[in-house]
Amino acid sequence: MRFLSSGGDTLDGDPRAEIFLVLCYLSVIAIAVIHLRWTLTALRRNLAVVALIVLSFLSTLWAQSPDLVFRRAVAVAGTTLFAVVISIRLTSEEQLKLFRWATRIAAGLSICLLILAPHAAIASGADGDTVRGIFNHKNHLGAAMALGFLMEWYCPETKRKAKLLRNVSLVAYLVLLLSSNSMTSVVALGATLLVTYCFNFLHVRCKLPVPLLFTLVLVFAGVAMGVQDYATQMLGRSSDLTGRTELWSFTLNMIAKRPFLGYGLSGFWMGASDETIAIEKQLHWTPIYAHNGYLEILVSLGLVGLILFLVVVGTGIKRILSTTQLNSLSKGTWPIAFFTFFLVHNMGECTILLQNSLEWSLCVATVISSDALLLNSLAAAAERREASRITVAEYA
Repeated sequence: MRFLSSGGDTLDGDPRAEIFLVLCYLSVIAIAVIHLRWTLTALRRNLAVVALIVLSFLSTLWAQSPDLVFRRAVAVAGTTLFAVVISIRLTSEEQLKLFRWATRIAAGLSICLLILAPHAAIASGADGDTVRGIFNHKNHLGAAMALGFLMEWYCPETKRKAKLLRNVSLVAYLVLLLSSNSMTSVVALGATLLVTYCFNFLHVRCKLPVPLLFTLVLVFAGVAMGVQDYATQMLGRSSDLTGRTELWSFTLNMIAKRPFLGYGLSGFWMGASDETIAIEKQLHWTPIYAHNGYLEILVSLGLVGLILFLVVVGTGIKRILSTTQLNSLSKGTWPIAFFTFFLVHNMGECTILLQNSLEWSLCVATVISSDALLLNSLAAAAERREASRITVAEYA
């Protein structure tokens, strides 16, 4: 999900968006420098994240379009640093509140644009007219609304006005999500709600151990693959997932040529490498990414990049399962829900290590914010600062 596009769909990008993003990332760097100690601590305790960024920059050495790869690596580094900064400056609850308002504003602006300038908010394509709102693609709107729905769903309110706003937001998200006709986001949202419900019921209430739950998830995934054709037809899609399976087949062939380090971060599609020309001729359309986050990171950074990503996510999930109070929906199930959505969503879209992506920032922020040792250190430091302020005030 991207609120702004800086070259995600083209090689050159939009200069106005790039200038705005540069200013944003300079602000993020300034905050990181001011809180350098905690920034370095967070990075030191998440070395797989650092390694992914370093690998992204190093991939300029073997990419066919090194300038493009370098620009994308800088943008990914800024997106990741943003996640680090909000993790050390905001609590998990404050982060969720911030992102909730961001998606609420995006939904509100999309509705306003749809009413005032429907020609700008509706895109025509092979599937007919679909709503894209303020985003540059319907799938970006769908992802944003699905994430917004999950944020609202797992943040119950007690006050009357807050409850009303939450319910209105849920309806708006659902309407915009369905209007976007982004079936990947719809499926990801449905799978997330099902998985988190089963997790709470089977693990929290029935006390089933986590290894057994993972086994059940694998069985469920196998059954889902077995009924893929029927499910896609029920959703109004062809059994080849709107051309994705053919694209994935070609992508796997390209990955086999450079299996370990790939073609460079976002350095493969749309003419960035010579191999894309052959793919476009065979597909008769121009893909801008692999439409699968796991294949995309393989084609970009190879097995090394995929392993580092799995370490990042595995670390986050391990921290959540070991430290989170799972009997609290707002504090315990939201991280599980996010990781479920993130992992399922990337089966049909690409947000892993994506520049200017709120979804990637949320992933890194969730991993860092699940570190109990880091959070305890930050809380202790905040208490010491507060105590020193009280002492100074008393003497004054």
